[in-house]
Amino acid sequence: MKEDQLTPWFPAEVKPVHVGVYEVEPMQLDSGFRWPIFSYWNGKLWGTACLSREDAEKWGLVFKTADQNRQWRGLRSKP
Repeated sequence: MKEDQLTPWFPAEVKPVHVGVYEVEPMQLDSGFRWPIFSYWNGKLWGTACLSREDAEKWGLVFKTADQNRQWRGLRSKP
């Protein structure tokens, strides 16, 4: 996914309008490398953090994360 296809980052207080997979606040290693993390938003709660969009979609309805305050971004337009 290219940067110009993604929305800006939204603060945790702003929740997504649409159900689906979103990129959530990335994990950053000491080296400075940012590891993208994806989570499924069911309209009320965030699912568990996953390393791929596919896993987030698969497990998002099964496991919810304890951390519901997540910065997130999505796609600028429908794929």
